[in-house]
Amino acid sequence: PLTDADLDRLEQLLSLMAERDEAVPDLEQLDGFLTALACGPRRMVLDDALSALLGDPAPFADEAQRRDFLDLAGRRAADVLRAVDAPVQRLDDEDPGNEFVDGCLQLFEIVASDEAEMPPEARAMTTDERLADALWAVYDLRDFWRERASRQPVATVRKAAEP
Repeated sequence: PLTDADLDRLEQLLSLMAERDEAVPDLEQLDGFLTALACGPRRMVLDDALSALLGDPAPFADEAQRRDFLDLAGRRAADVLRAVDAPVQRLDDEDPGNEFVDGCLQLFEIVASDEAEMPPEARAMTTDERLADALWAVYDLRDFWRERASRQPVATVRKAAEP
């Protein structure tokens, strides 16, 4: 996992890149992107998704900054993948693996507090119910694609005719 110093460095890199291109995400947006990457229908390495994340060309100052970013963001992506792959029975577990849950809840609380933008069925729910629904949706999406990825087509094997 990334240390606090690593996270600070990653946030600093994002800020430096944002000076060159305002479309560069902040750390919270990066976490959302990495979560979507982890929950998506196919395994995709971060390097292949860079243009979607940072634009093309990516606003790196130089190759060293690119390598530094890929190292830190790649390790963060691995942390996110471990978190969404971890078995979760309850959202309020005190398990250290639930740091992902805490991070998601932090963002969801902001989103869930703006009731004016919500459909009526969401407004009828409590804030805690909306947060739980959103978080379980992340896990459900990951399970959905993981289950489908495990369904490999069975190849038909034909035995050649023997004389």
